[in-house]
Amino acid sequence: MHPIPPAKLFRLGAVFAALLTALLPSCVSIETAALPVPLVASASQQNYQQLRTGRKLYLGKCTKCHSPEVIKKFSLEDWTGDIMPSMVKKSKISPEEESCLLAYLTTVSKTPTPVPIKS
Repeated sequence: MHPIPPAKLFRLGAVFAALLTALLPSCVSIETAALPVPLVASASQQNYQQLRTGRKLYLGKCTKCHSPEVIKKFSLEDWTGDIMPSMVKKSKISPEEESCLLAYLTTVSKTPTPVPIKS
């Protein structure tokens, strides 16, 4: 077994660090990307089941092709004007499912972002 030369180890470390730096910003927890329904349901008069279905669709259908995005990264106008019309066609969701998804996105967009508690 031959030891790995230090210069090669350094290059491998640099490559690993570059990959890690590139990938970490895109890592978002599911709870950050798509707020759980209990956090948004109290801020809305929407039907709880409709919001649950909308979140399930967002995490199921929308993340089949790409990683979950933080919903508040886009304005409600972006969701309703650009994103939803094209994604509804691509994901082949029913009008009822579209209604649930839109209700969830609208509710999350209007819900204040929870602030983490620092100890």
